[in-house]
Amino acid sequence: MSIICLSAVPTSCLNLQNNQGTNIKVLSLRLTYINALLITSAFVASLYFNGLDLRFFALTLCLLFGSLVINSVYVYRHGWNMGNLLIPIMLALFWFWLGVSIFFSQVGYLSIVNFWWVGIFPLAFLVYSSTSDKDTLWGLLIKLITFVVFLLCIFALYQVFALHEQPRATFYNKNSFAALINLLLFPVLAFILLTTDRKQLIALLIALFIFTFLLGLINSRGALLGCLISFVLFAGLVKFHFKNRRILSIAIIMVIALLTANMTLHFSPQITGDNIVDRIITLQDTESAGYSRFVIWQPAWDLFLQRPWTGIGLGSYFLAIPPLLHIDDHSAGFYVHNDYLQIALETGIPGFLFLTAILLATVFRFVRILRAANDNTPQRIIFISLFAGLFSVSFHSIFTFNLYIMPIMLLVGLFLGHFNYLANLLQSAPTKQWQPSVVFRPFVYYFCVAIMAFTLFSYFATLGVAYHYQQHAYRLTLDGKLEDAHLAYRLAQILDPRSDSAYYADANLLRKSALVLADRPDLVNNLLDEAIILLDRAEELNPLRPNTPYIRGLIVEQYPETDKTEIIDAYQTALSRNPRFLPARIALARYFIKLDIHDAANQLLREGLELSYRQVTPSYLELIELNHAAAERTGNTELAHNLSAVFNKYQQIYAGMQSHGDQNNIINP
Repeated sequence: MSIICLSAVPTSCLNLQNNQGTNIKVLSLRLTYINALLITSAFVASLYFNGLDLRFFALTLCLLFGSLVINSVYVYRHGWNMGNLLIPIMLALFWFWLGVSIFFSQVGYLSIVNFWWVGIFPLAFLVYSSTSDKDTLWGLLIKLITFVVFLLCIFALYQVFALHEQPRATFYNKNSFAALINLLLFPVLAFILLTTDRKQLIALLIALFIFTFLLGLINSRGALLGCLISFVLFAGLVKFHFKNRRILSIAIIMVIALLTANMTLHFSPQITGDNIVDRIITLQDTESAGYSRFVIWQPAWDLFLQRPWTGIGLGSYFLAIPPLLHIDDHSAGFYVHNDYLQIALETGIPGFLFLTAILLATVFRFVRILRAANDNTPQRIIFISLFAGLFSVSFHSIFTFNLYIMPIMLLVGLFLGHFNYLANLLQSAPTKQWQPSVVFRPFVYYFCVAIMAFTLFSYFATLGVAYHYQQHAYRLTLDGKLEDAHLAYRLAQILDPRSDSAYYADANLLRKSALVLADRPDLVNNLLDEAIILLDRAEELNPLRPNTPYIRGLIVEQYPETDKTEIIDAYQTALSRNPRFLPARIALARYFIKLDIHDAANQLLREGLELSYRQVTPSYLELIELNHAAAERTGNTELAHNLSAVFNKYQQIYAGMQSHGDQNNIINP
């Protein structure tokens, strides 16, 4: 019957169908190469975003959305094959709650930025899931990204052996680099087991050695332990499919790499004072090993209890935590060093539950697929390797802040997307195809896509350009071009009107301009009045930042007729928001001295010395000098002598920082 039907079809129709099928395959292949280029470029751009330079933040998201827009056109024409929706639904709920939590935030614009920052892994999952040829795309992406990370490792080795610095690559924290290596290490292991090409095998083994060697040099207990547990899991699950000799060879190479790193640590004291074994052994004493984390987690828990259901606002931890920080907390104060606790205190219990639901959904699908699929397919091995990599990052996140590192979470989204795709293949369950063309007319669909693309691209572009103008204004200020700097700040305010930093920085610039024009009192008052208006706007946008009341105190001091109470209240408000904010402490102490209130000034200065600080700064040196002057004024010669020695010590440290770029000196006299 089928032969009869086939013979009844005209040859021209068959040729037409074949041509259409060929055209679809060619189009799909072209889109795959474009997607690989866009996603890899987004990954590279994200490596240069460490929470500050919004230009790379904007570029990363524009590239990902560019890929998503391209995919949306293909999806409309050819449909979207949908498999099991458990993981996608959990991701959607988590991302949705991140958006809802913005309405409860005290600093709205910051939470909006962090919605995209933390939400990059659901976005990357969506981008990957919407692509047409996932197998080809995965092959291209894993090669390109492995090559990029290999280059990062070479740069990290250069940092260690040539620059005598920490092996951080482009990251601010070396532990984040370790998490990225851990994530990529297990797919590399899978390809080593699967490849039959000798040259490719040698290249992969070299990459494996370098990755493991860097893990040893970084010497992060959380990363090493996560890698060890994941490797045991991976090896235990794949040993039935390969000869034990091959897995044993991989283990030997990794052990040799770790031993080499351990010997190298003796010649690189700038990395850490302990070898790998000693670092791991310290985990036996939980109280001692975890003390550096406990002093961070306890204040964070107290902050969580203030608003357990709604959270304090996504991305606002670093602004809200300073009044609660422990004196022995030597972290930079930006992260809790526990992603699950931080997402709970920033987005509330629902955010924590939805994040946990993603983890549980991934584990559920993993276990279910392993029970159902017993074949020795390459997809199964890669599937296990993806789970091992994701598990290592999830475990490591108990002790660090991987959730807030864009390149790591971008890869997590891609890995989770391919994991879900392979789960659907291995499960061999019937898939449904969603056809947008059935629901939407072409004009409506493309119009909605165009509006979404234009809105998001405009938002990210203005963020990046506004940041550029802020940095340009800062450089102009240093060059003494105050008027040009003021215009640059105004452009930043127009482009990004919800960010407070351009407003209080511009207010401070107007204050400095008023000092230059001190001989023209009318103009001075106008400048100061305008600065106060800018500060009011900054305070409205961000009621947690200490810079705003500090600058307000400086401005009120410059008025011909000053209100003493207003000045003191402004500086005290800044210190209540951040007791370690030294410019406000020093300004208030100097103002007390100016008013001959020496007891209050001395107490304020002594309290400043009792706190620990992340690094030596000119403000910290000034704090010591003022305490030294106070000791001499009160006749405490012993204290004055000790402070003089402390000042000389930290002055040398600061000079060393300036010459070597070292930014990690903990100050706790």
